[in-house]
Amino acid sequence: MEQLKNYSYFYSAMTFSYPVLTLSILHRDYPDVAGQIAQQIHSALPEQRLLDYGMLHHVIDHFKSVTEIDQVSWQQQKDRIVCVLSNDDHRLCKITEVREMLIAVVMKLYHPERLLGYETSRVKPGLVKALADEICCSRKLLSKNFVAAITRYKAYKGFKTEVDWLYERIKNSGEIL
Repeated sequence: MEQLKNYSYFYSAMTFSYPVLTLSILHRDYPDVAGQIAQQIHSALPEQRLLDYGMLHHVIDHFKSVTEIDQVSWQQQKDRIVCVLSNDDHRLCKITEVREMLIAVVMKLYHPERLLGYETSRVKPGLVKALADEICCSRKLLSKNFVAAITRYKAYKGFKTEVDWLYERIKNSGEIL
């Protein structure tokens, strides 16, 4: 029970009050725990990530290609859009779901620690604006979609699986990373 109390204090100090002090004590007094944490972070985060927001256009093109969407309007239209597939087939999609999937893929490429919940800070500076400019949506709408995409990625296994699959296909195309 005493160890649980210490952990509770340690966790609150680490996350809220003294993160730098907590890390230095962790490295000094608990090197094995620090090593295990570092290993978990290393295995969970992708080795490569995008830094150039100029690549967003290519990411979106690959996203549309992999999902077989040739043309899509990202604007809110009664929460529905018509996706034109490459074989001239039409299907009705929910714009919000498609946008959140795109956002999750973009997050995995640009800011994976936030998508995975390792960081609780805001999304990388400029990412929302750059994506809003690229897909012609308001930043306010995209900010809400970023929060929803992160929540869906952590909460729904099917959504996470599909995002991870799309990410791997886009990453392995050789043109993005």
